Amino acid sequence: MKKITLLFLVFSFLQGISQYTLTDNTGQNIFTSTGTIELGSYTPGMVYTVTICSEDPLCSHISLTFTSATYASGNFCIYDGNTTSAALINCNGWGMGETVSAYASNTSGCLTLMFASPAAGSVISAEIGCGFECQSVLAQLSIYEPVFEFISGEWQLNSCEDVMVNLTGQAVYQNTTYLQDDATSTYTWFVNGEETATGQEFSHLFNENGTFSVNLVVTDAQGCSSTNSINTYVIHGFAGEVSFSPPDFTTYQLGDTIDLNAYVHYPGLTDCENGELIPDGTDIYSDTLTYNCFSPGQILEDIEDIRICANMEHSFIGDLSPIMITCPYNVITEGPVSVILEYQHGGGTYLGEPVEGDESNPTPGIGWDYCWTNPADADYLMDMGDAAGSWATLPSGSYISSEPLDPLVGCELNGDWVLTVADNWAIDNGYIFCWNVEFSYDLYEIPSSLVTHYVSSNWTGENIVNSQETFAQSLPTQEGTYTYLYSLLDGTGCVSEYYHTYHVVDRPSVISGKVYQDLNTNCVFDAGDYALDGRLIEILPGPYYAVTDIEGNYIAYMNDGNYSVSLVDYPTDEIECPSGNLYNINLSLSDSLENLDFGNQAPIINDLEIDLFASSAIHSQPFHMGFIVKNNSDVNIPNYSVHLYFEEWQNYFYSSLPPSELSDTSLKWDLENIEPGEIKIVNVTFLISEGSVDELLFSNADVSMGVLEENMENNYDEIQRLIMASADPNHKMVTPMGQGESGNILETDSLFTYTIQFQNTGTDVAYNVVILDTISEFLDISTFQPLGASHNYTWDISGTGLLKFTFADIMLPDSVTNEPESHGLVSYSIRLKDEATIGDVIENTAHIYFDFNEPVVTNTTVNTIVDSLVTIGEGELPKMIVYPNPTENYLNILPEENYSFTIFNLLGEVLSQGTGTKVDVSFLNEGIYMLRICDEKGQEMVVKFVKR
Repeated sequence: MKKITLLFLVFSFLQGISQYTLTDNTGQNIFTSTGTIELGSYTPGMVYTVTICSEDPLCSHISLTFTSATYASGNFCIYDGNTTSAALINCNGWGMGETVSAYASNTSGCLTLMFASPAAGSVISAEIGCGFECQSVLAQLSIYEPVFEFISGEWQLNSCEDVMVNLTGQAVYQNTTYLQDDATSTYTWFVNGEETATGQEFSHLFNENGTFSVNLVVTDAQGCSSTNSINTYVIHGFAGEVSFSPPDFTTYQLGDTIDLNAYVHYPGLTDCENGELIPDGTDIYSDTLTYNCFSPGQILEDIEDIRICANMEHSFIGDLSPIMITCPYNVITEGPVSVILEYQHGGGTYLGEPVEGDESNPTPGIGWDYCWTNPADADYLMDMGDAAGSWATLPSGSYISSEPLDPLVGCELNGDWVLTVADNWAIDNGYIFCWNVEFSYDLYEIPSSLVTHYVSSNWTGENIVNSQETFAQSLPTQEGTYTYLYSLLDGTGCVSEYYHTYHVVDRPSVISGKVYQDLNTNCVFDAGDYALDGRLIEILPGPYYAVTDIEGNYIAYMNDGNYSVSLVDYPTDEIECPSGNLYNINLSLSDSLENLDFGNQAPIINDLEIDLFASSAIHSQPFHMGFIVKNNSDVNIPNYSVHLYFEEWQNYFYSSLPPSELSDTSLKWDLENIEPGEIKIVNVTFLISEGSVDELLFSNADVSMGVLEENMENNYDEIQRLIMASADPNHKMVTPMGQGESGNILETDSLFTYTIQFQNTGTDVAYNVVILDTISEFLDISTFQPLGASHNYTWDISGTGLLKFTFADIMLPDSVTNEPESHGLVSYSIRLKDEATIGDVIENTAHIYFDFNEPVVTNTTVNTIVDSLVTIGEGELPKMIVYPNPTENYLNILPEENYSFTIFNLLGEVLSQGTGTKVDVSFLNEGIYMLRICDEKGQEMVVKFVKR
């Protein structure tokens, strides 16, 4: 048998095809090409072989599209390569219009054709084409820093602390038809599927808890990418979440047991949703959670692998019938299966902290966590209704279900899980804030080596009498503030710590009431009236204090005895309910007196108030300040404006609310609509371009509504800050600072302004910030005034002077993620007691709580009352300081030198002149004035001050 082998090279079909004539050794025309191949005259019995290749690396893989295909008795076979030893694609397998192509795995890109026929009659022709096929790219890592371990086929780094990971990538290339190398390829890095970085070098800070996959995709110059996984994981701390009850800073009576509960939530759970009302009557609360994080068809095989939890509140557990869970599909019953978690029983026991008497206007209370589980895992070996008979409020925790959970065995895990709750009786109501189905770790599609699962935990702290890992009980033996530590050990060996603080008082009796604006003057809180929050209640003797919340309610824990209870009133108040603004009460041991209400019948007024706040001024760092405007009126103020004035070398950088007007030394905001009692907070950041350490920053602001107000004094505020070289970001300041380390002041320096600044220097967002501050015994709590703050907050004073600021849902970013927004502060003013005397030392320290972390303790401010101030040497204070401001009787000037001074009103009229360091302003009416000071060197300073 005669065999003819030919090699046919296709150069560039994009640029036209040259004419090639292929002949055998007899000179017969067999194939010709002008971009086609054709079967010409052939000799029966001969075997003809031709290989077609491309020399264009970017059009490397040959294809044939048949324009005729008559095989007669012949065999026409095509091989995927450059010889007949390559893989056979097919023989006689193509019809007219069909195409055969070299496979992507064919590194040569060639096709080899073989034809043989014992007889004439075959007609075969095709158009030649070519196409691009990617070459393989295999992504690899060449450098790991720090060192990773190779465990179960995965590269892993376990770290309990924040860790900077540095990786270097490389690739292995096929490199047969076109050039591939690292220099012409691009590198893209992904963390948990999200593009994070590009380039051959990868650096990333892992500062959140969880398991993070790191992947690398290498793409060559022709756009061909790697598809392999580099199987690299960073495991940082505990991947789940922990919730707690009771809420931090809850107050207990001495003798009460504090039940400490921790709830460890597994990773991968559906997030909780916002609170939803459980409707009264025939309507049913129903909510669906869809899970899709399990293997298809995966079922529940053991009830120990499941529990159902809900965060909820209700004022009458006996209303609820039933609470029921329904699974998506049970393979045993071949349909959904429902289990009753809680039958209707339990009487009037509370769930969580509901709002009583809100039937006409349902209001969400505070939800507590409740779970239904199997007896082996329950905190209480009874269902909720059976347990309710022992409690006024059912403790948070896990209970057995009214019906066994066993019918859920066989339920598919993926799909819609439905929780339904009915409230059969009227009057009482409640809310479900979130719920979920918690599954065991072992059910999730996560390699066991990568699960940072819960291993063990414990509670520690004073007077713990019972501890069972996630649950503990404490029985304090004396009143005070108690902090407990919950420690959790996870599968990577990391320990997470969560601190919780509670107050215990040895005052078993309780008084409570409401403060409200009594618009219809009937001494009843009814339609049209509104609650007054942030109002101070004074109880004598003691004195003891309480503060109204956003609903106008207050509560105070007392010993038995006789007391007088009054509202610390404002000058504009008219308290007629009760008459004389006074309740005289007799408290028996463990007594509870309610409805000690105060109704304010003051007429409608127009009054806006402004307060400035500012952080420490640190050289070469951003200076954070701002203002708070409060509407003290009884009506909406439709339009008002704020002016802020500052030093010319304070460069405006940022404002949380863009100003309407901007100049080198002032900002103006034109604002609209502020409701009665509403506050508006604006934060401003400056960059200090000039000035040096010990320079004085002076800023002032005013607010105006365009009409005459009842109280103009609170329309202006000013603030001074001394530029320092450095300061702790969590810091406390007091004005007046006083002289020397003892902060010496005079008895006339009666007004103190405290500022507590804080910064989230952690590694994640702070969801809540709480500040505890014990007021000095030498300060008069009845004169307490909250001033400006960087964020919305609530405040409370309890007992004999425990001050608490709460920044709920502040979402304060960490300083690495967003340094300018990581700061916060709050200010307040308070006066000396009348009986304070020379030698008294006023000290003050704040404790700042960021979520569940151990508190940050600030510096201690110190002021000492002295009979006279020492002379300060020349040059120790480079700029004059005037204090207190506002003032009632005198202004003091520091440093002590021979000064001359002049007092002007705002019209520029001279009202008084004199010399010395003490300026008498007692003769002035209340208002705003200017003080010009000159020293012996001719240096001059003008200060605006407020006379009260």
